[in-house]
Order: sequence, then structure tokens, then C-alpha cells
Amino acid sequence: MPSASVIIPTHNRRPGLTKMLDDLLHQEGLPAPIEVFVVDSPVAEDVSDVVEDFRKLGLDVTYLLTENNLAGKRNRGAEASTADVLIFADDDMRLPNDWVANHLSAQREYADTWVSGAVAFPADWIASSNYYRYKNTRHLNPDTAPHDCDVTGNHVVVMNMSMPKSLYLATGGSCEDFTRYGGEDVEFGFRFKRSGGRLRYVARALAYHHEDRLDVVVFARKLYVAAYTAGRSVLDKAPEAATVPTLRWTEPGYAQTWTDRGMHSLLVLLSHPALVGRLAQWLRKHDENPRLYLPLAYKALTLLATHLGVRDRVAGRSDRARDVFPSYVGS
Repeated sequence: MPSASVIIPTHNRRPGLTKMLDDLLHQEGLPAPIEVFVVDSPVAEDVSDVVEDFRKLGLDVTYLLTENNLAGKRNRGAEASTADVLIFADDDMRLPNDWVANHLSAQREYADTWVSGAVAFPADWIASSNYYRYKNTRHLNPDTAPHDCDVTGNHVVVMNMSMPKSLYLATGGSCEDFTRYGGEDVEFGFRFKRSGGRLRYVARALAYHHEDRLDVVVFARKLYVAAYTAGRSVLDKAPEAATVPTLRWTEPGYAQTWTDRGMHSLLVLLSHPALVGRLAQWLRKHDENPRLYLPLAYKALTLLATHLGVRDRVAGRSDRARDVFPSYVGS
């Protein structure tokens, strides 16, 4: 039996997937070989040739096709797996050569536990970009959380996570109702916690997030989309998510304290599309100036972009993410 099943949902990321499979080919310290499932959809670029190339090199890798749904791809990989331990990774991660071994040792150390590994951005990205400097502080990693600890449902990052297959299936797998960006990880984490499960952050299970080089404007757009399409669904499916301040302050009807109500009122006042868009553009303009690294500005943008998505959804407006947060011309 393989020591672990590594499941990689993918969509139009041939270069990143190639590097990731090479990382998996060179894993060390394993008690037995691993099996890998690359799960794609027919609407994406065909990368079966990449998978076949690595199969010829000796990696036990299988290419699966299903609908273009992130949660569904994770579920199809889990269903096809034959190992007792599942390890999930997104297709834009780079994996140290002890990555699988560290997840397996964590699974032995913390029995019947979902292990959330550390996620960090490349050091040169952090050094050259205020945006990535800020984003790195929003993940649990050796810089922000050097020691293992139990975590709540909102700290689930399935982009770098392992668990016994039996637990994944018993929890019902990833929720396929989330069809656009955002929501599925938080809902999944709170659903598992509700069932009595343990979530554990493990610092040594580190992976590096080599996402397509985004910027703060695209980041704000993704926050808007997540709030517009998924925010209410998360709360409906996992009411415990109301403990997360961002959701409590941005969604109507969830304020619990005077502080919550004050934050919600402030966001109602400030979340005007022109203001939020200009803040994102200003942060983009000064991204490479370390003297203008303003963490509070990024936190404000996170709340404002999220609340703008909520307001537009509640008001029945159409999704205007790309109008408020445009990409560079030609991107």
C-alpha cells in the first residue's frame, strides 16, 4: 500500500504543475512510495502529457477528469485513493523534499487529526513586494507561528493539508456547492470541528505558495467575489463561522457586541466602490516601496472589499468585481 495519496486539483497551470510533480518525484525519507492523483476538468488545458512524462520517470501518478469544481476535484481524488493517509496540495505549491515525510510523521504524532501545514511565500517575493509581505503574515508559517498548535475551523488551508482517508470520508468530503472562489475550506473546517474532530497546525509540514504573480488589486477582487458568492453560504452551512470577525462585521445581522455593531456601521459608511477601488490602486502603485508598507491599510482593504461584495449581493446588484478592481491592461 502507498504511504500516502497526494491529491492535486489543477486548472490551466502547466508550468506550476510540472514543477510540483518534480518536487514529488524527489521526496525523501518515505516508509513506502506515494501515489499521486492530478484531478483536472475537460474545460481546462489538457496536461495528461505532463502526467505521462512523470509516470515514465517513475512517479506513481494518475490523471483524472471531473467537473471544474475545486471541492469536487478533491473528492474525486479521495475516492480514487488507496492509501490510508490523504495529503492535499494546490497546483501552485512548491514542496520541500521532506514535505510528505513531515506530513506522515505528523499523522503518526497526532492520531485521528487533520493536519494543516505551514504556508509561506518565497522569500524574494516577500522582500520585494508589500503585498506579499502582508499576505505572508496572514498564513500560519514559521515566521508567524513557529510552534505546533490546535487551530479553529477558519484556519483550515486545504492547499497544504493531510488527514486519514477515513476521517475525510466520514466528514462528507469537501462541499461541492461552492462553485467559485472561496468558502469551501472554512465550511469544511467548521464542519469537521463540529463533528468533534481535531485540527492541528504543524510548522514543519511547510509548503511554499507560488501562486500566479497577483497583486493587491486582484487580491481585493477575489475577496469581493468570495463575499458575493460564498459568504452567506458559509454562514448558512456553518453558523460557527460567525465567530470570525471579518464575517461578523461584514454580513448583516451577525454583530454580537457594541464593537461589532460599530465596525459594521463604519464599513457601511466607507465601502463605496470608488473609495475601495482607489485604496487598492494606491497600494498597488506603492507595492515596491518598503517605506509605505502599511499593514492597517491592507486590513482595511480586506474588510472593505469583503463588505462591498456583501452589500452588492444583499442589494441584488450584479457582480462588479472586475469594474471596481480592474487588472492591468492585457492581463
